[in-house]
Amino acid sequence: MGRSAGLAGLSPVVRQIRDTSAPSARQRLREVHDRQAAALAAVAALEARAVKAHRALAELEAEQTGALGELAAVAGVELAAELTGVTTGKAREALTARRRQSTGDTAAADRAGGAR
Repeated sequence: MGRSAGLAGLSPVVRQIRDTSAPSARQRLREVHDRQAAALAAVAALEARAVKAHRALAELEAEQTGALGELAAVAGVELAAELTGVTTGKAREALTARRRQSTGDTAAADRAGGAR
């Protein structure tokens, strides 16, 4: 039994409702789909902005640690901590990171100089 055979038993009112409801339902589904796609695009854009902001924050934190390490190298750990309001442990960590960075930079320069 085909589809048209099943529709033959429908009253004209039911057929009219079906014929007018299906296109409007499809249109509503398209609209919902379009809104979902727009919302997903907005989420993706916000996520990209958040990733960019996190990267910028990490760079700023690295700069801050570098500056604190420089201050600790010049003025001493205790004075750097007092001047900046951080703990002496944090100032000591920044100084250690600065020393590691300096050692790494020196070693890299030595390797580059030896490669010539």
